[in-house]
Amino acid sequence: MLLYLSNGNIPSQWAHTVQTMKMSEAYSRRLGRPRKKGGFELLIASDWRHMLLPARNLRRWYGLRGRVNVRRVPMAWNLEKDVFEHVNWLEWEDRAFAYALAKKPELIVTRSYAIAQRCLERSLDLLFETHAGPGHAKLGDLARLAAYPRYRGLVTTTEPLRQLYIERGVPVDTILATPNAVDLGRFDGAEREAPRIRSGLPFRRKALLVAYSGGLHEKKGIPTLLDAANTIPAADFLIVGGWPADVARWQAEYPGRANLHFHGFVENAALPPYLAAADVLVLPASASDPDAAHTSPLKLFEYMASGRPIIASAVPALAMMLTHEVDALLVPPDDPAALAAAIRRLGEDRTLASRLAENARERAEDFTWDKRVETILRRFAPEFLG
Repeated sequence: MLLYLSNGNIPSQWAHTVQTMKMSEAYSRRLGRPRKKGGFELLIASDWRHMLLPARNLRRWYGLRGRVNVRRVPMAWNLEKDVFEHVNWLEWEDRAFAYALAKKPELIVTRSYAIAQRCLERSLDLLFETHAGPGHAKLGDLARLAAYPRYRGLVTTTEPLRQLYIERGVPVDTILATPNAVDLGRFDGAEREAPRIRSGLPFRRKALLVAYSGGLHEKKGIPTLLDAANTIPAADFLIVGGWPADVARWQAEYPGRANLHFHGFVENAALPPYLAAADVLVLPASASDPDAAHTSPLKLFEYMASGRPIIASAVPALAMMLTHEVDALLVPPDDPAALAAAIRRLGEDRTLASRLAENARERAEDFTWDKRVETILRRFAPEFLG
């Protein structure tokens, strides 16, 4: 059995939990139900109330279409939602490790440093995944994990991250860099749902609709996006995502903007129609982001799959994936005027917008979760491929 040990914060809004669930769906599809030898299982934290009463709808929260072989471990009678917002949860790490020790699976996959080290100390075969960039507190632990005899390897998302880990002492031949991905099937039919979404927004019916989805931190380029919106009153701007406190903060800093709407968090299953409703999608990442050269953002692949034209900051991580005027328009980061000019350009040149969207959608076909799982298994666990 291949056992995936989560960080214990499923379900939550953390992007890494989306990646965990999408990968688990693909692993489940490829390997089947858990059994003594072979199969796949994902271990997550839960409580008795949700195990005895109707379970959390993970399918809708994470936009899953297929079965995921999930085993829930109850931690209490009732867990408050904010428990799942912790990145690390010591009691969960104890339970997850104990479960792995009892099951002794053929291979463990995890993104938790603490769980990984404990499993390796007890001679359990382990494959570690991390997307940690410069400055991450646990980077120094990577070489130590790689020194254990039962360490299979390390999976990450970009070549700059791979090089960073090599510099930190991880053996070069044990690291695989393979980008994040998207479930293309989730975007089938999104076009049909787009008019319903659009009609429900507090916007003008015929105005150019510009959309962003994701976190609302400065490093995501939110100030650049909002400042650009100020200069294009003829266009409407939809912001999807963010914790309630983040939404309230930006609403307070940009009050009374008729062409600006913060929609808040949308469950992943409901996201594709929001993207399809837009005329332009923006990814305004800031150059101040420590991960600007390393990240592989999930929303990039969702944007590509949506069939809508993309404008993105020309930070290294995005410039590695997108080609200016081929499948996106790339603009200088932290430059509201440049972003506004690109938005106006796509609003005026629909032929260009259509060409960019079509090319991005075609490229998205190279980045599916099933392909990513196949790549990982062939490199580190070919015995599961039969």
